[in-house]
Amino acid sequence: MARSFGSQVLAKRAEFHNSDSYRWMIRMTLSFPHRLVAETLAIQLSEENHRCEVIGDEYDDEWLCRVERSIVNDETLLTAWADRIQMLVSAAGGEIEDWECGVSLGEFCPADLVEQLQDRTGVFSPKQQLLHTC
Repeated sequence: MARSFGSQVLAKRAEFHNSDSYRWMIRMTLSFPHRLVAETLAIQLSEENHRCEVIGDEYDDEWLCRVERSIVNDETLLTAWADRIQMLVSAAGGEIEDWECGVSLGEFCPADLVEQLQDRTGVFSPKQQLLHTC
């Protein structure tokens, strides 16, 4: 039986060591064929207290919606949230382009701090990136 998307997200979170030491985030990039669909979903998710933005290219028929939220320690809640996002995206005719787990460093994150965290923690593979907003 295939694992749900939520269980995949939960498994990725479990890979991290020192999970209580940092503010962990999950970021998803969702793809939609129509701008209105992406904007509608972004509004809905933003109302549910998730950071969400729509980006697109007027020369491309693809609109992207980036969703970001804090990872919670409640495994049931995290799994249900990820599965719900997948359901909403599928129902809207979109798809999850990619997703990642990482550390949110907030508004202040000098580049040397990012490098220090990568060197010291040892939990980041080349495919796993630090999430930050600067």
